[in-house]
Amino acid sequence: MAAAAGKLSNGKALGCCLSTSGPAVSNLVTGLLDAQLDRVPVIALTGCKPRSDQGHSEFQDIDQARLLAAGGLAYSITIADPTQLLSVIRDAIAIAFTKRAAVHIAIPVDIQVATVASPPARVLSCSPETLLQRVKAGPPSDASLQRLAALLTAEGERICFAIGCEARDAGPEILALAHRLNAPIVRKLVEVTTDSFGLAMHFEAELSVTADVATVCKRLVEFLPKSLAELSSSAMHAATVVCGGRYVWWASIERAEAMALETNANRVIKALRARVARKAGLSTDVAAPRQPAPTLRAPTAMLKTVARSSYCHQAQLLARLGPRLGANDVVCVDTGDITLWTSLSLRLRRGSVVLSSERLGTMGYALCAGIVASAQRGPSATGIVIAGDGGFQMTLNELGTAIQMNSRLVIIVIDNKVLGRVEFGFNNAQGCALAGPDYLALARAYGADGIQLTDDSQIDAALDAAFAASGVFMLHVVSDPDVKAEMATYKPRGIVKVDSA
Repeated sequence: MAAAAGKLSNGKALGCCLSTSGPAVSNLVTGLLDAQLDRVPVIALTGCKPRSDQGHSEFQDIDQARLLAAGGLAYSITIADPTQLLSVIRDAIAIAFTKRAAVHIAIPVDIQVATVASPPARVLSCSPETLLQRVKAGPPSDASLQRLAALLTAEGERICFAIGCEARDAGPEILALAHRLNAPIVRKLVEVTTDSFGLAMHFEAELSVTADVATVCKRLVEFLPKSLAELSSSAMHAATVVCGGRYVWWASIERAEAMALETNANRVIKALRARVARKAGLSTDVAAPRQPAPTLRAPTAMLKTVARSSYCHQAQLLARLGPRLGANDVVCVDTGDITLWTSLSLRLRRGSVVLSSERLGTMGYALCAGIVASAQRGPSATGIVIAGDGGFQMTLNELGTAIQMNSRLVIIVIDNKVLGRVEFGFNNAQGCALAGPDYLALARAYGADGIQLTDDSQIDAALDAAFAASGVFMLHVVSDPDVKAEMATYKPRGIVKVDSA
């Protein structure tokens, strides 16, 4: 929840969690590593035995700092003296913000109750806010902007924007730049990030610029040709601008959203099919006039199989969920096959926020993130929790927390009684069958309400009821265990396999 809170604030607020000693600390490991890997500033403050009792096999006494530092946290320390506390907290907060990392401080019980009458001036010599200013990006250089403009306007290039968390407040500047470039599609990458900690390690950029995202977009317009007629275009080549992509969950901007179906689903697929046809020695004409974007429909062409009767299809549900999303709603997606289904089937609105466990892939994340989203955004927003039955059972006890905090949640549990990503992702996987409770009975036992869906005809009425509810409402979606979500695989070279459907 603390990691989700920090992520929801664009990394501008510090997520904080408190715990007692022993297993309370060891249970923090997954959440803190989730924050660490997704570059979210989080601080954990934990209690521990009095200094004189540590290391003597006392009840719930573990070496907390060693445990969490070994797990990869940027900073983990046990306080040794009361006068040390203020300066350590100052440094920990500064590290959390400047490195976009998770930090931990263990405070022995005897120090928690101690009084520091007059702390030395040196422990207050520098505030975390002052340290944070040191790593803020300055304005981009003209030389960097000229190189970037030359790359983006080169012959045979088309542009797509991949918008990360830190660029969320740069919407107007990004839109203006996108309209000038006549964006999207995806291939070559140029990257704009606010500091060196944001440089991506999982893809190679043609050019990286470290500067304020909004300023880069605003100034870059000055270096580009004044009209679209001066820009070259090609349907076979593309470039991508990655803006503020530190702990990235991808969100399309308005122009990309308007062109996505036309550009990606039609132009790119036609071009790929033509390429495959040429390799097979066939003749085909891929040139076609640009057509208006087609009306949104459920992406049935992406489905491996069609659901049998007595089942509700998750793709149909997610496709119809999109138009109902409010501007302030937050979509929280769990890890597993449900991640693929959501990316294939849910169409977001402009400004929609999605929370997920990007790097660690933590099952059970969505419910915790939904509770945070509801708490931070208030009663005008709905937290949309999308989880499979395997992931939901990892943290289903937090239904109690959701009810206690008066959360407004729509919880969608896709129940196919199988760990789908393992079952479908590996050959001859064993032990993937999954038992589960009566999810509606469980929700009602906690004080929530809900509906079970066993047919696509129930979807619209169920969604209407869920969004009309004022508290926690569960949609228990009984889905076909044989229906599989296709995973897209990036193939940089060689033949691209195109499904005939």
